[in-house]
Amino acid sequence: MSDLSAHHQRLLELLPQLPDTAKVPVQVAAAHEGVSVRTIRRNYPLVQMGERIKGVSLGYLRRHKAGASAA
Repeated sequence: MSDLSAHHQRLLELLPQLPDTAKVPVQVAAAHEGVSVRTIRRNYPLVQMGERIKGVSLGYLRRHKAGASAA
Protein backbone atom coordinates (compact mmCIF):
# COMPACT_ATOMS: atom_id res chain seq x y z
CA MET A 1 0.00 0.00 0.00
CA SER A 2 2.98 2.30 0.45
CA ASP A 3 3.20 2.82 -3.33
CA LEU A 4 -0.26 4.45 -3.35
CA SER A 5 -0.45 8.20 -3.64
CA ALA A 6 -1.86 10.13 -0.69
CA HIS A 7 -5.09 10.65 -2.64
CA HIS A 8 -5.44 6.93 -3.35
CA GLN A 9 -4.69 6.07 0.30
CA ARG A 10 -7.46 8.44 1.38
CA LEU A 11 -9.89 6.83 -1.07
CA LEU A 12 -8.99 3.41 0.31
CA GLU A 13 -9.80 4.63 3.83
CA LEU A 14 -13.15 6.04 2.65
CA LEU A 15 -14.33 2.86 0.87
CA PRO A 16 -16.65 1.71 3.68
CA GLN A 17 -18.49 5.05 3.51
CA LEU A 18 -18.88 5.17 -0.28
CA PRO A 19 -21.97 3.83 -2.09
CA ASP A 20 -21.88 0.77 -4.35
CA THR A 21 -22.29 3.10 -7.34
CA ALA A 22 -18.87 4.67 -6.69
CA LYS A 23 -15.98 3.88 -9.01
CA VAL A 24 -12.42 3.62 -7.76
CA PRO A 25 -9.13 3.75 -9.70
CA VAL A 26 -7.46 0.42 -10.49
CA GLN A 27 -4.67 1.21 -7.99
CA VAL A 28 -7.21 1.51 -5.15
CA ALA A 29 -9.04 -1.61 -6.31
CA ALA A 30 -5.77 -3.55 -6.33
CA ALA A 31 -4.91 -2.45 -2.78
CA HIS A 32 -8.43 -3.30 -1.62
CA GLU A 33 -8.29 -6.77 -3.18
CA GLY A 34 -4.67 -7.47 -2.22
CA VAL A 35 -3.64 -8.10 -5.82
CA SER A 36 -1.56 -6.31 -8.43
CA VAL A 37 -2.78 -3.55 -10.72
CA ARG A 38 -2.01 -5.91 -13.58
CA THR A 39 -4.39 -8.53 -12.15
CA ILE A 40 -7.15 -5.93 -11.85
CA ARG A 41 -6.64 -4.77 -15.44
CA ARG A 42 -6.68 -8.33 -16.79
CA ASN A 43 -9.43 -9.94 -14.71
CA TYR A 44 -11.88 -7.33 -13.44
CA PRO A 45 -14.54 -5.44 -15.41
CA LEU A 46 -13.12 -1.96 -15.94
CA VAL A 47 -15.09 1.25 -16.23
CA GLN A 48 -13.98 4.51 -17.77
CA MET A 49 -13.48 7.20 -15.13
CA GLY A 50 -11.83 9.81 -17.27
CA GLU A 51 -10.17 10.22 -20.62
CA ARG A 52 -7.19 8.06 -19.58
CA ILE A 53 -8.34 6.73 -16.21
CA LYS A 54 -9.82 3.26 -15.74
CA GLY A 55 -11.47 2.05 -12.59
CA VAL A 56 -13.65 -0.63 -11.04
CA SER A 57 -17.14 -0.36 -9.60
CA LEU A 58 -17.09 -0.46 -5.81
CA GLY A 59 -20.27 -2.54 -5.87
CA TYR A 60 -18.48 -5.16 -7.97
CA LEU A 61 -15.54 -5.20 -5.55
CA ARG A 62 -17.87 -5.71 -2.59
CA ARG A 63 -19.77 -8.54 -4.29
CA HIS A 64 -16.51 -10.11 -5.46
CA LYS A 65 -15.02 -9.95 -1.96
CA ALA A 66 -18.20 -11.37 -0.39
CA GLY A 67 -18.21 -14.26 -2.87
CA ALA A 68 -14.58 -15.05 -2.16
CA SER A 69 -15.10 -15.10 1.60
CA ALA A 70 -18.22 -17.29 1.28
CA ALA A 71 -16.32 -19.93 -0.70
